[in-house]
Amino acid sequence: MIREGKQDQDLTHLSSYISKVLKLKFGKGPETCMAAMGNNLLIVRVHHFMTPTEKVLYEENEVGLALRVRTILMETIFKEISEDVAMLIGLKFTSFYHDWDYKTNQGILLFMAGDSFEHGDWLKNEGYELALCEKVQSVCGNVHKKPSIVNIIKVSPNLCVVECLDVLIKTEHLLHSGGYHDILSERSYEIRENFTRYKSEFQSILNMNITQMFLVWDYNKNKSFLVFCMK
Repeated sequence: MIREGKQDQDLTHLSSYISKVLKLKFGKGPETCMAAMGNNLLIVRVHHFMTPTEKVLYEENEVGLALRVRTILMETIFKEISEDVAMLIGLKFTSFYHDWDYKTNQGILLFMAGDSFEHGDWLKNEGYELALCEKVQSVCGNVHKKPSIVNIIKVSPNLCVVECLDVLIKTEHLLHSGGYHDILSERSYEIRENFTRYKSEFQSILNMNITQMFLVWDYNKNKSFLVFCMK
């Protein structure tokens, strides 16, 4: 169930382009910006890009407000770059997600064309797809809610994305329909922290060191994406 990702010179160009847009828009660009792609899924990893406002809010333990600022920034960026990204990659991305870890000052931008993973030729020699699916379902059940379906994609040798379907509890449906997105953002931040407690168990299955974990949600489609960054 895991397929091999692709990379080409367009991704290098794309990484440079996004880094320049961030710098132009906010006066300071990220330290590094790296893109990877697997079929209809594009992941951009960003290191050390925190605005002064976010830094102050985070240091004052106002994570919710910091996340709100981050969301506004990222949605603005997506509107500005979506057409150019589509031209560079040759795909029209219909969904955009992001996550940021203020502790490590790292984040991801996740672009998707279509409603779900396009399941192509999954790698069969990894040997961990079934074990990882079962572990994700188990951990989700412990920290939040067990998903009905789990799909896994290997975007690159060091990047694995897990799509979980039917993940929202009743409270989250109500918060989303009521427009309480700030509360949902804070909740997501806490859930991701709970996921990291199981990092060693995920590492045992992946047989790689996990350097960072991210978690993004699609509340309209009742699904989430868990991203493993490895080395």
